[in-house]
Amino acid sequence: MAELVAVASAMSETGGSGDASEKCADYSSQEAAQEAFDADPVLNWELDQDFDGQACEDYFATPVAEATPAVNVEQLGAFPAFA
Repeated sequence: MAELVAVASAMSETGGSGDASEKCADYSSQEAAQEAFDADPVLNWELDQDFDGQACEDYFATPVAEATPAVNVEQLGAFPAFA
């Protein structure tokens, strides 16, 4: 059961755009978004959804491949669908 919870947790952490705002699409790079944010953080507050001072870091981040968790085939027998 713990493995199933771990897999579900890992799946929920992947995908999505984190704290990225739709406004980030208006910029060609994180650097361009950062310049706009630095020039007027009040007007461009949406570029920093997590309030850490970095604009659109999640929107422009390169996804990191995650390892697939190993599944113990013997443990699958504990689930009725696999029994």
